[in-house]
Amino acid sequence: PEGWLLSTLSCPTKYRPQTKRAWDSIVPTLVSLGIVSEQDVPSLNMMFKLYNSAIIADEKLEAVEADKQMDLTDQIVLLEKLTKLRNNNWAECQKIMCRFGISPTERTKIAIPQKEEASPMELLLKGAM
Repeated sequence: PEGWLLSTLSCPTKYRPQTKRAWDSIVPTLVSLGIVSEQDVPSLNMMFKLYNSAIIADEKLEAVEADKQMDLTDQIVLLEKLTKLRNNNWAECQKIMCRFGISPTERTKIAIPQKEEASPMELLLKGAM
């Protein structure tokens, strides 16, 4: 099931490189640990969409801050809007990240199921000994 799920999950090509790197790091780990299942895919996709949107808003903030020709009043209004957008996207992204245990505090709360080792008798019965 793990391989099937990973093969169905792919980072959208329109996402920024930072988002793609995060996707490539986080998604396989969550799937291999059994934290993400098929039912979690919409939340996982939304988490990365919000993450990517926060990155785009941050890039636009930097561009507006660097624009020396923009009217100061317009610049301030735009900076406020972009800051609010970035902060809201990041806050919503973090809420979803916490549900998946993607923070040091939240990771301590997640119980990862341990695979039970077969007893010598079970191995003998299965013909493995």
